[in-house]
Amino acid sequence: PGSLEAYYQEIGRAGRDGLPAAATLLFNAADKRTQEFFIRMGHPPLEDVHRLYERLQSMGQNPVVTQAEVLADCFGDDPNALRTVDSCLSVLRREGWASRVHSPDPGLIAIRLHDPSLPLRLDEKKLLKRRDSEYAKLDAMLAFPKGGCRMHTLMRYFGETPPPETCGHCDSCLSGGAEEPVLLDAPELQVLSETLFCIKAMRKPFSSSMVQRVLTGAQEKAVMAFRFDRLKGFGSLSHWTGDRVETLLERLVDLGALESRRVTRVIRGREMTYSELHLTAMGRDIASGKTTEVLMVFPAPKRSTRRLNWKRGPTNSTGNSDLIDLLREVRKRLATEAAVPAYVVASNRTLEEMAQALPNSPSQLLNIHGMGPQRVEHYGASFLEAIRSHAT
Repeated sequence: PGSLEAYYQEIGRAGRDGLPAAATLLFNAADKRTQEFFIRMGHPPLEDVHRLYERLQSMGQNPVVTQAEVLADCFGDDPNALRTVDSCLSVLRREGWASRVHSPDPGLIAIRLHDPSLPLRLDEKKLLKRRDSEYAKLDAMLAFPKGGCRMHTLMRYFGETPPPETCGHCDSCLSGGAEEPVLLDAPELQVLSETLFCIKAMRKPFSSSMVQRVLTGAQEKAVMAFRFDRLKGFGSLSHWTGDRVETLLERLVDLGALESRRVTRVIRGREMTYSELHLTAMGRDIASGKTTEVLMVFPAPKRSTRRLNWKRGPTNSTGNSDLIDLLREVRKRLATEAAVPAYVVASNRTLEEMAQALPNSPSQLLNIHGMGPQRVEHYGASFLEAIRSHAT
């Protein structure tokens, strides 16, 4: 789930009959990018919202009954125009400027402007605060597995004062609490040094996703474009899983060797908000070997578990595997919105080919197996946005 509020609501469904119940949280560090993607899609740039509102005003009818593609024309050749229309309409409805009304034709959308004579006024500070609140909720969810007693963590989050005694039932309590930091041995310290030195060699801050792909040696266009494959640290953790590398980067943030800063930038013409990793003074000292004693919980390799693997052959990199996971999540959301089975949106083979080919336009998407004109029209913008998001 993307927030502790959602998590708490979901686990509250267990034990309602008064019998013992268990809740399991499936945690993967790479899921952070998926949740960030959906936060970005729910908070489009304000200039896009203004542009769509002006287009609705100019159509000379209220309610406006038209095809989504007609409204998407105001965003030019943007391949994500249809998704942008949907995101902007959500903002207009949420802020009280428009409502969706019944359309006589299922192929058309109907939007009623509450007062089409008024120019659009949006409280930018309030909207940015709302977006930042969503990111803060995500950060709290990501921190949840690192804490001690789960019940104490939830109570504090919701403003309650937990009792002195821990619950005694959660995994943290039953295992003796959260892991305690220990003094790293020489090989572990070497991993930290090489990791931080590689981040320093990248010369400017990048997302944890990009750093992870460099460290695991992902042979991807986004990595090659910066010539990161020529860095000394490229592939130094190729024997690690992407999830374990992400955990290592999170632990380095917790340690203070790295600082995570959320930034908003325009990338390929689209405004995007994501977190960048900045090397701190402590991080530089560890990278250079000046610091030789570090107390930290070093991420251990996950025990091998049997996992259903639907992929048709091996992926070329950890980065592609992560992208497939993101595309699967996008497919799930699209299928839910359209009330159709997931395979109607895209097959597993289609998602795998997307992750390999990395299309960046509707025309390139048409070359992917299973992506005909109709699928590209209805779902292409969301998949292209996910692929671009993964590349940052």
